[in-house]
Amino acid sequence: MAINGLKSALQQANGKLSSNDITIAVLVAQRDANEARAVNAEALNKPLVDKLARYEGRTWAGKKLRQAGTGLKYVGGVTLAILAIKVAT
Repeated sequence: MAINGLKSALQQANGKLSSNDITIAVLVAQRDANEARAVNAEALNKPLVDKLARYEGRTWAGKKLRQAGTGLKYVGGVTLAILAIKVAT
C-alpha cells in the first residue's frame, strides 16, 4: 500500500517535471526569437546611428545646441524633483 502511494507520488512528480520541461523549452524558444529580432533591429539601425554620429556636433552651433539640450534636461529633472518633494510633504 505504501509502495503504491510512493509510485503515485513519483508519477505526479514526473508529470510536473515533464510539464516544466515543456514550459522551459517554450520560454527558451521565445527568448531566442526575441534575441534574433533584437539583433536584426540593431543591424538595420546601425547605418543610421553611424550616419548620425558622423554629422553630430560638427559645427560650433551644433555643439552649443546639444549642450543647451543637455542643460535643459538637467533643469527639467531638478524641477521635477523639487515638485515631487513639495507634493510629498
